[in-house]
Amino acid sequence: MTLPERIAPVSVATLCATDPAGALIDAAAATFKRLITGVHVASHPGKVDIADIVASETMALPAIRIGFTRMRATSEAAAHHGLMLDVIAYIVTGELTDLSEKRRVNREVVARAIGARMIDILIDDTLSAWGLEAVTPPSRTPGPEFKPVFTSDAYAKGVAWYAVTWSQTLIDLSPSVGGTSPFRLNGEGGEMLAPDIEAEAEIAALFFPGEAA
Repeated sequence: MTLPERIAPVSVATLCATDPAGALIDAAAATFKRLITGVHVASHPGKVDIADIVASETMALPAIRIGFTRMRATSEAAAHHGLMLDVIAYIVTGELTDLSEKRRVNREVVARAIGARMIDILIDDTLSAWGLEAVTPPSRTPGPEFKPVFTSDAYAKGVAWYAVTWSQTLIDLSPSVGGTSPFRLNGEGGEMLAPDIEAEAEIAALFFPGEAA
């Protein structure tokens, strides 16, 4: 059986070192952190169980936690091996004390302000590329959405949870015709680079400690 050129054998170490989805999530988190000051921003593995976090986690507020809920092939995947990510950013807020104005701001007002700012960033094609080259702007059909996700129990404990969701496509993830090495995304500049050989070796040592060179 002849394999398509983009499905040539590749090691799990190479796949781990070439992580464009992780690069997008980390770069998006860095952009929101830079453009929305005073908010604690970090990546998150995926969907949040609100009840568990309310019960067990101490989180500095307000906070944004970013992950993705789904990865799917795009229609042009046969040519470009594109992957669409459905991204979710949880906004967690409590009552905010504004010392400069000597007033308290309701948690829902805080969440709406953060959500509106995130939507503004997401509809800007330059900012929402996150400094990466091989990524499309967020889809406009549907476009980015802001919606409440908190439960009555979470609200009773003093927090409000909202979510901003959007879809974004990572493009050209396969080697070009005639090539053999996948590229990795550089979260700082977006350059398409050869795999990080040192990183691959470190990952291989974790998976196969007895076989590491």
